[in-house]
Amino acid sequence: LLKIDYTIKQTEKIIKKNTLKKDGLMQDLFTKGIEKGNIRSEKTHKFKDSSLNIVIKPGDAIYCDSGDVGVVYIDGEISRPGVYNLPTAGRLTLSRLVAAAGGVSELAIPERCDLIRRLDSDKEACVRISLLAIRNRGEPDLFLKRDDHIIVGTNFWALPLSRVRRDLSFPNSIGFQLDRNFGNDVFGAPPSGITTN
Repeated sequence: LLKIDYTIKQTEKIIKKNTLKKDGLMQDLFTKGIEKGNIRSEKTHKFKDSSLNIVIKPGDAIYCDSGDVGVVYIDGEISRPGVYNLPTAGRLTLSRLVAAAGGVSELAIPERCDLIRRLDSDKEACVRISLLAIRNRGEPDLFLKRDDHIIVGTNFWALPLSRVRRDLSFPNSIGFQLDRNFGNDVFGAPPSGITTN
């Protein structure tokens, strides 16, 4: 029985030794590469120390930076004002936030967009931004940070101008809508075999 225990311990040592050897060979394979069926030699190639080609072993812990976590606020003349989470992958820009919030409303003045950014625990800075210039690629898009507050503004003339635009729009001024009374005259009879309720 003692001989069996001794043999098991020796076998475990051999397995551990071969596992370390295999890990070392895998490290050489990943860092040096293969040429003509053999691992490249240091005599024929110059190798750089690489921190990226690390062999991960069982039990290793990998820690990843999660990036900036937080929320941004948008309100004013926007379709869906509210609180939006910063993405876990990539960065959120002002134009992407406006698109995620459904775009600006009809009363919005894109040149009157205010960004309020917290500088310290007790200081804020407010900057007027032209969303129109960003959309037209005249100014660079801004990356938003945690706790940024966007206010899409309006002015006195926005409501009368929106009413004029709406009243002069195509369906209200010179157009007409096709309904079922005119549909057959314009598009022909509906296909046979289709029943309608």
